[in-house]
Amino acid sequence: MTLATTTSLRREPPISTAFTQAPLQIAGSFEFDAPPSVVFDKVSHDEGIRAVLPMVRTVRHEGPDSNGACSVGAVRICDFGPAMGKVRETIVWWDAPRGYAFQAEATRLPIRDHLAYFLLELTARGGTRLTIEHYFRRRRLPHALLVREMMASMITKAMAKLAQDVGGRSGRMTVCDRRSKSKVSRPTEDTPVHAGVRHDQP
Repeated sequence: MTLATTTSLRREPPISTAFTQAPLQIAGSFEFDAPPSVVFDKVSHDEGIRAVLPMVRTVRHEGPDSNGACSVGAVRICDFGPAMGKVRETIVWWDAPRGYAFQAEATRLPIRDHLAYFLLELTARGGTRLTIEHYFRRRRLPHALLVREMMASMITKAMAKLAQDVGGRSGRMTVCDRRSKSKVSRPTEDTPVHAGVRHDQP
């Protein structure tokens, strides 16, 4: 499927709630001068991730895509060092350069049912509008109260660095309240869903 030439991509990609019933916790919109193909590489491939998130020490892959490629079902493990430990990411949607989503497991973070969602839209000027959404539930631990602010700050700084690299306005991640909903459309009947992943609506 090719990119649309209007101010946004077609809205068929699956919304995050196709893969989780956890609430939307943080979200942000960012605009870059580079086209979606360039920005997608920066936010999805190993070298790009390490470039915008310097706290990521290593990235390795398990399973059929252990050579570094990504597709639905691939597992990517990011090592954030002693503070956050290792985060295991399972790709549940991958449609380059339109976006991707992964379910994350992190033993040192006080959250569960975590899903991250990236949607890239082609702007009228040929740049990219990137929407990032994180869904999860907080565990009943004292430091869980600050996890949303910590994650929002970390991603905002990463996108500011990306804006310096490719040009654009970095935007910011914001903490969402209980009434917040995703800004992208719900999945269509033919939305591809990773086998074994729930397709329930909240």
